[in-house]
Amino acid sequence: MKRIILAALVICFLIGHTSGSEAFWWLRKKEAEEPVEVEEARPPEGKKQEEPKKPAEQKKAAKMRVEPVPTTADARRALIEKKRKLLNNTEWEIELSPLSGKGRKQSDIITFSNNQVSSKDLVRRGFSATNYTLTIQDDGKVVWETMQTSEKSGIAFWRGELDVNIEKMHGILSHRIDDKRTRDYSFVSVSKKAIEPSEKE
Repeated sequence: MKRIILAALVICFLIGHTSGSEAFWWLRKKEAEEPVEVEEARPPEGKKQEEPKKPAEQKKAAKMRVEPVPTTADARRALIEKKRKLLNNTEWEIELSPLSGKGRKQSDIITFSNNQVSSKDLVRRGFSATNYTLTIQDDGKVVWETMQTSEKSGIAFWRGELDVNIEKMHGILSHRIDDKRTRDYSFVSVSKKAIEPSEKE
């Protein structure tokens, strides 16, 4: 009887040892087959790694460089004239939104020609092109302002702000129809294109 029990224990031990070895061998094989993940080098905590700039981004960054705004009156006037030439003979499609939040958005076309500004929509209402003032802020942005009048449609005050490269515009239009009615709008440029110079120039 003792021999039978001893033989059974030996058989159980051999079976258990063999299956354990096979399990261990299978596990090692699986580890060897799995790809090893290599952790990418990360910048020290608190510092962001700068991505290399693409050629298009480098070109855009170079284009957006701002020349310092001159402090002397003569140099400032010269810069204003330079900006006026860039603005002259351009046509801007704008989108107007009522400042009250009521009413729908409208589209219009503003034209800068012969050192004057006009609005396609306001011309239909009897407003004619007018001269405008141009100023340069300390940050290099360009501001233009004008007042237009119409016997039938009242007074329109424009104030527009352009980026340093004269590529984008936003501003305010205040249309005073009469003593009781005023409509105020904010506007942003949608597109810009060059136009042929006027014959007067």
